[in-house]
Amino acid sequence: MESRGVDMVRLEQPAEVYDVEEVLGRDASSVFPSLHAQLDPMEQLKAAVGAKRFVTEAELEEIKAARGLNVDDGTAAADKPLAEVLAERKQAKQDAFDNQWKQMKTGKNRPLDADELEFYDSLAQQDAEQHRRVRQEEDEQLAAFRQAVAAAAQARAAAAAAAAADEGGEDAAAAA
Repeated sequence: MESRGVDMVRLEQPAEVYDVEEVLGRDASSVFPSLHAQLDPMEQLKAAVGAKRFVTEAELEEIKAARGLNVDDGTAAADKPLAEVLAERKQAKQDAFDNQWKQMKTGKNRPLDADELEFYDSLAQQDAEQHRRVRQEEDEQLAAFRQAVAAAAQARAAAAAAAAADEGGEDAAAAA
């Protein structure tokens, strides 16, 4: 039998294309494209055309190597279970909040001491007493004014009655 050999031919596969944001997440250049474009005019042109959104596998590996391994984008495996990682993040967030709350309670935003509270209460009482005195004086002056108006009205009525009586007496004397 005759052995028949087949020549092996290697077919080049085209490089796979990946969406950078989908694989690695958003980076500063995609969030702030105007700042990134200021650095390189060629990148600005590519961004305008939209050519930089998809990259080849080789470029993706270069980007990953430049950024280093990161648990958040999946390039590195976490050494801890997800529950521990989430608990640590939650605790760090709570610690930051507690620290901010503690800092807020110092300086001008701190709560009042007992002495300060007593002082402000005494000021409020003095202010209320002053307003009460002013209101009492105004009421007394208003009562005195009303009495004066009433007395003036009575005096006018008495004067009018006396004038009418005088005219009535003159009219009676003239008629007689």
